[in-house]
Amino acid sequence: MFDGLLNMRKTCDVCGVRFERQAGESVGGMYLNLGLAELSAIPGFFIVDALFDPPFIPHLLFWLAYTLVFCLLFYRHARGLWVSIAYLTGGLQTDDDYQKARDRQPPGR
Repeated sequence: MFDGLLNMRKTCDVCGVRFERQAGESVGGMYLNLGLAELSAIPGFFIVDALFDPPFIPHLLFWLAYTLVFCLLFYRHARGLWVSIAYLTGGLQTDDDYQKARDRQPPGR
């Protein structure tokens, strides 16, 4: 599904399904990513605070950095989960025009 670390392909190489048919369809994956990051960071903040009572500023900075790193590392998984949700709910379909153009391309491109 991905070309690089954060670059998602426009279509599936196997079946030709376009992952994002309209602008903004990937927002659900971003909500999923941020929601899971916050669901782990907020309880973590309060548990560490209650058990160890660290200084507030370094403690806050650690959890902010944790949230940013979590979002970067979990991005691909969240987008994949969102595509699978779209697939299970019937939101992914093959694009006939894309298929026709793909069939006309010479092999190796």
